[in-house]
Amino acid sequence: MKKIKKKIISIFLLAFTVVSYFSVLNVNAYTTQDILYQDNNYKWWVAIYTRDNTHMVATQESMIRRISDNKPVYCLQPQLQFNNESSVNGIIDSNTMVTISGLSSDQIERLKLIAYYGYGYGTHNSPEWYYATQLLIWSNVVPGYVYAIVDEDYTLTPSSRYDNYYNEINELVDNHATVPSFVRKTFEINNGETLTINDTNNVLSKFYEGVENDDYKSTIDGNNLVVTAKRGYTGTISLNVKSNDNPPMLYEGANQLCMSAGDPVMMKANLNIIIKTPFKGHKVYGDQATGIYLPEKGAEFEIYNNLTNELITTLISNEDGIIEYNLKNGEYRIHQTKGKEGYNLVDDYVLNIDGSNRIEKAYFQNNIIKGILEFTKTDISETESLPNTLIEIYNADTNELVFSKKTDKDGKIKIENIKYGKYYIIEKEAPEGYQLNPEKMYFEIKVNGEIVKATMKDEKIVNIPDTSKIEFPTLETIALIISISGLGILLYARKKNKK
Repeated sequence: MKKIKKKIISIFLLAFTVVSYFSVLNVNAYTTQDILYQDNNYKWWVAIYTRDNTHMVATQESMIRRISDNKPVYCLQPQLQFNNESSVNGIIDSNTMVTISGLSSDQIERLKLIAYYGYGYGTHNSPEWYYATQLLIWSNVVPGYVYAIVDEDYTLTPSSRYDNYYNEINELVDNHATVPSFVRKTFEINNGETLTINDTNNVLSKFYEGVENDDYKSTIDGNNLVVTAKRGYTGTISLNVKSNDNPPMLYEGANQLCMSAGDPVMMKANLNIIIKTPFKGHKVYGDQATGIYLPEKGAEFEIYNNLTNELITTLISNEDGIIEYNLKNGEYRIHQTKGKEGYNLVDDYVLNIDGSNRIEKAYFQNNIIKGILEFTKTDISETESLPNTLIEIYNADTNELVFSKKTDKDGKIKIENIKYGKYYIIEKEAPEGYQLNPEKMYFEIKVNGEIVKATMKDEKIVNIPDTSKIEFPTLETIALIISISGLGILLYARKKNKK
């Protein structure tokens, strides 16, 4: 009957505790109520020594449990008697624990971790782990004494067989990480890609949950954080801490303070993320007149931050004319520094990246440099224009004929859209009355829209008599002329005397 009555009381107390727990949590998330009791199935002897190892006292201890879920609880004050089956108030808030216990916040946090990594953690399931955990807690609460478990020979001789238990718990506590290993680190990822980040501290899957928004999606797969980039973004990813349904508690009300093991309270985990947007530029060269354009290999571009004028990178187009780079959100200026000889460099291109596009593209088209030739044909004095002069223009490198035409009435020819390069002019037919100019006249087109002026001069043809064709009189002819002249004079004289 006594057992039945005790069981009824226990069930009632358990129901009361559960109801009280949830009702209190709804009002104040920092306190709850429970009942603590001694589990006499687990007992052991403890020897307490002063610092100089002088034997002070021996006591027999029992495991303490809370009635709500039978989980173990640890005493914090070894010098005080525990009141069995006592109603207690459980404190969750760390600051309140410090106030009530008089311990420092560092001591409180270490006690939580000793309780967490002690009995019940992993394979720590034998009673010896509970005994070792309890003594480590006392050693941290009242460090002026040495606490030792003794074997049941009642000689109160400390047993060294628990040293490995102490060492393992202390090592776990010392290496405890409350946040994933990647917290506060910076990671880069391209828009549309997925990045997997491993947590070497192995706390990710147990204590954290992924988040998703318009910029990225983060999910947790074991101890890997998987980040999928949705659009360009520079900022932080703040992982959600899982709801802690088993927080460590500090109990008061059993004539001393006790603490239960619980999952550590985790800090919010933040990591820096830079989601870049891939940029792809396509560089071609050609002639607008023909509409034929080809990929340009070796074109050089510089990308600048358009606000700070900081040089970000230099890119050179590949054999397909492609340049590629991944850029953060921002405004950039793309400036061409080198290109195919004879072709214009493209104007600066301003690129705005705001993360709205999976990839940003640009098309860079270079046209061949073309210029204008204004040709004038004059006489040597440059006072008279010479129309109808036939000239021919040849490519100086290939000797290919590229143009042939006669000068107009003003002795001029205007030739547009002459492509980049070196040329020479020759006179094919000179105008009537002028000599043909045998000299080659060279010119060059180097700048787009450049006007090159060229003047060629011709000399007039001068008519000089041909002395080689004049016939002089012979001696006989001269003698005949003299004879005739003498006869004429004689006849004239006679005629005059008759008168």
